[in-house]
Amino acid sequence: MSPIIGLPVSTATSELLSDASDRARIREVWCALEAACQPRYWLRWAWIETWLDSLPPELRPSLVLVRVDDQPVAAFFLRAQASTRHRVLRSKTAYLNEVGSARYDILHIEYNRWLHDPAVELDVGRVLASLPIAWEELIMNGLDLRAMPGRALRSLQGRYRVHVTGDEPSPWVDLEAVRSAPGGYLSLLGASTRAAIRRSRKAYADRGAIELTEARNVSEARAFIAELADLSLQRFEGTEGSSFRSPYFQRFHDSLIERRFAHGEIQILRLRAGRTPIGVLYNLVSDGVVHFYQSGFHYEGDNRFRPGLLLHAEAIEHASRLGLRIYDFLGGSARYKRDLSTHQSELMSVRIQRPLVKFLVEGQLKELRAWARDALRRRDVES
Repeated sequence: MSPIIGLPVSTATSELLSDASDRARIREVWCALEAACQPRYWLRWAWIETWLDSLPPELRPSLVLVRVDDQPVAAFFLRAQASTRHRVLRSKTAYLNEVGSARYDILHIEYNRWLHDPAVELDVGRVLASLPIAWEELIMNGLDLRAMPGRALRSLQGRYRVHVTGDEPSPWVDLEAVRSAPGGYLSLLGASTRAAIRRSRKAYADRGAIELTEARNVSEARAFIAELADLSLQRFEGTEGSSFRSPYFQRFHDSLIERRFAHGEIQILRLRAGRTPIGVLYNLVSDGVVHFYQSGFHYEGDNRFRPGLLLHAEAIEHASRLGLRIYDFLGGSARYKRDLSTHQSELMSVRIQRPLVKFLVEGQLKELRAWARDALRRRDVES
């Protein structure tokens, strides 16, 4: 996109585009901004188009297109719906690049953001004030704090109420550092993690040659995913822990694999030791970044066998050999992610509220409840 530098933010206006009637225009605008800001895979058109097509028509969000002097400078999807909290507090809630339904937001967006021309400085508050959609609260999950609007949240203070509803690390591995390290990937890890991987590799090798296989076509990809799903469902049997319990989740990814495998964006890896299954990884690849998305492991009672550590180590070394840049574990504070990574980013979820009395009262009641809870704890300790 052509640079627009120094234009006054007051000239920014917003327009709403409906997917039902404006898909071609949405695609054109989105792809142009995507090329300008290079978002992570969840905001690439490949994912977005599959997402829009997978949703029921009544849940499809609209595109907010922000213009400066009639030129597109930012875009993001919003869907607003009525919600109720505490049984009495009603709100018109909008969701950034999600739809506000647990059933359909199970895809779990990461590195969420606006697509935004980096040559343009925008006042986030002015953009929110100009949104052509009725809203009282805006939910932004998995927000990339380095991108718009994450890096500009502080500018909203005094005009909106901003609540952090969640934050988590997003650990990753610098694959250039892996290639440069004389001792390879393992030399970049802590001593205990190195020892666990080596011990696991030796234990599995006693059962046969350790072989990492990457799916070569859609048919193999589906077979590997079916194996992954079985392992995931076994791991979380009797709970809701596995996303593969969702028919929507399975349909979406079957469609994504069908559409995008040939483009090199889908990486599915299976690890075995002889005939012994170890695990399967489902990764998404874009712009030299491998995003670890789903996994299924064959667990055993013997602690020598660490299928997750070994499979990720093999996958990281595989990505390094392919010349890729980053192996991203995505959001989560699980210990294995910290132990296997070399760097860390931060993701945050926020709720932005208009300065309405009902939200002020809600906040004061929460503070009062917290004060009462602390007072009771102090009383119990003193007694």
